[in-house]
Amino acid sequence: MTLLVRPTIGRNSDGCQNYDLMTRTTLPSRHKSAGQPRNVCHKGAIWLFWNTCAMLYRKSKQRRGGRVLVGYARTSAVDQNAGYEAQRRDLQAAGCSKIFAEQLSSVAEREQLNAAIETLREGDVLVATQLDRLARSMRHLFQIVDRVKEKKASLRILGMSLDTRAATATMVLQVLGAVAEHERALMLERQREGIAKAKAEKKYKGRARTAMAKAGEVEALLAKGVNPTEVARKLRIGRSSVYRAMKERMIKRQPVVDRPA
Repeated sequence: MTLLVRPTIGRNSDGCQNYDLMTRTTLPSRHKSAGQPRNVCHKGAIWLFWNTCAMLYRKSKQRRGGRVLVGYARTSAVDQNAGYEAQRRDLQAAGCSKIFAEQLSSVAEREQLNAAIETLREGDVLVATQLDRLARSMRHLFQIVDRVKEKKASLRILGMSLDTRAATATMVLQVLGAVAEHERALMLERQREGIAKAKAEKKYKGRARTAMAKAGEVEALLAKGVNPTEVARKLRIGRSSVYRAMKERMIKRQPVVDRPA
């Protein structure tokens, strides 16, 4: 007669070796190091090792050209801190690893926007919360889209759920562009009618000459010996405006006096 004996040494549910199945206790290993029994339950260590490898692989893939979400935030004034922080918060929630932000008017030079577009690589996504935060007009928006496409990247607008990777996004942009152009044509037509009416009533004054409002500053800088080109750069006006102010105020350039060595 053959007796079937159930083994008493095996593995527990966590995979640990040297486990007594009858007493449900872990037995000390025969292998010792420095007088202490060696723990042979490596399941947690193995999981940690492979999880670390996966994390490093994802980061290296991202550095080699995987999709990166690049956010852009903008407010028109410095005191609009609530909207500024709300945009940054929404971009972070969307998963943007890089965020370029600036607080200036839509017509000003967008240094941070240009920097954001320059950092785009193939497969990346430029993310903004609203269209008006990104572009000042539809023409400007199409220019941005073209620049993003040249980088082989895409554009995403969170507030509109618009992503240029989708086929419908191009159609939506074209419709928006057509509507914007129609509205602009109507606006220009109403403007021309208003100007014609004001001229007929002799009330039309024309556009304010903003550059000539700085004629006093132009005269002060020229009196200090600053050349017209430098005056235009400091006051952020055209050089022709500087010469026009000099002509109207009959300002003569001050001769440059050589300093003794």
